[in-house]
Amino acid sequence: MNPEIFQSLRQARILNWTYFAHIEQFIRANLEDFKNLYTDRYWRAKMTDEDRKMASHPNRGYRWIPNYLEKQRSELQEKLLDYVVGPDNYESGLWSRSKFCYSCGVTQEDRNDFLRDMNQCLKSKSTKTPPDAFLIGLGVLEYKRIRSACFQETSTKYDPKVSLSMSEERWEMGSIPFAATMDYGFCNGCWDDIKKQSQELIRRFK
Repeated sequence: MNPEIFQSLRQARILNWTYFAHIEQFIRANLEDFKNLYTDRYWRAKMTDEDRKMASHPNRGYRWIPNYLEKQRSELQEKLLDYVVGPDNYESGLWSRSKFCYSCGVTQEDRNDFLRDMNQCLKSKSTKTPPDAFLIGLGVLEYKRIRSACFQETSTKYDPKVSLSMSEERWEMGSIPFAATMDYGFCNGCWDDIKKQSQELIRRFK
């Protein structure tokens, strides 16, 4: 996170301590939900019988969680973002359409170019006809070796902040991303950092 942003937030907390005290009070009142904010299993346990029937639809995977529960999670996350990065320093809503990362400034155009080149590298390692980037049939260790090699090769073509903004784990055998995603306006690298800060904040409460 940009040190200048942190400095301004420290000042904001000094000047608006009642606002942040209100957020802390809200966290205490909903502590169990906050402690399990990033645990899908916890939120699936909140599903109703009707939700579970809907989850059995063939178009829904085992990780599916109803939109109303995801919206609840998102609202809790935004409370934490108000505290961690400050209001108006992130993109509200479940889906981010930001063209650049609010923290490091990396552009979505560069990230999508990286993703395209990474997929192309994986495809070049395919032994199928026609070749594809899924590399189904490899052993797990062999797939991870190829994935890491492609990630390193692709990284050499871009500014370091672009590769840092991507998560190698987004590529899985049999599944590849087709677009670079952001969470609340943050790239993968910055979002991981913000999640850690959020978890550290939650651990302060008992």
